Amino acid sequence: APNNHPSVRPDMIEVRDTDRAGRGVFAVRRLKAGTEVVRALPAAAVCNDTALSSHCCVCLSPLPTTTPPCGKCRTSRLCGRCAASPAARLVHDDECQALALLRSPPAGIAPPEDTRSLRLLLRLLLLRWRSAALPEEPQYADRAEDLAGDGTDVCVDEMEDVMDLFSPPEEEVPEQLASNFLAMAQQARFFLGAHARLGLAETSGLLGRAYCNSLTLYAPAEPGDPLREVGVGVSASIAMFN
Repeated sequence: APNNHPSVRPDMIEVRDTDRAGRGVFAVRRLKAGTEVVRALPAAAVCNDTALSSHCCVCLSPLPTTTPPCGKCRTSRLCGRCAASPAARLVHDDECQALALLRSPPAGIAPPEDTRSLRLLLRLLLLRWRSAALPEEPQYADRAEDLAGDGTDVCVDEMEDVMDLFSPPEEEVPEQLASNFLAMAQQARFFLGAHARLGLAETSGLLGRAYCNSLTLYAPAEPGDPLREVGVGVSASIAMFN
């Protein structure tokens, strides 16, 4: 987010370039621990596998134990706010078929034991498809209006922001990691419909950006309480804090 973005608090932080570490966010004064300096809507965020039954698949908020799963994929659940938001429902509607196939793959197809990274990649690929193929149609980022309902500005990340993130040069990626990227790219092509697929090299590159810039997401906690990990997300705005 540039310094003139409404979500940037010039009395607290500024975005500037450095000689050795690229662009980053810097405090302009001392800030108390826990101070909110920016609100951002990630380009994509998914629950950990262990949180799929207890957290909303879109906003990752905790759910009542009685919340039923999606009747089609039997994997994801929506909180009341996201269920009432057309843009939030769109996020799951686009991925539902892929998640159903991921839950019950055909013989001979073995999804990874932990599906979090694959689900994040699928969501990024669907974001890219929707923003490129259907630019005049509703977009996932439209749900930012729900978050801004209290009058607080929200920094919204879109696909072009993700593509501007750092991606490791191919020659610098360890061989085993490159092999893992390729294997997951191949799986994404299987589980995703043809309309949203990319070539293996492009998909691996997108996964590389996610790998270098993804952020662990935690449940809200009171001061002194241990943090509890609930998912992972990709946010170009927040990546500059890393």
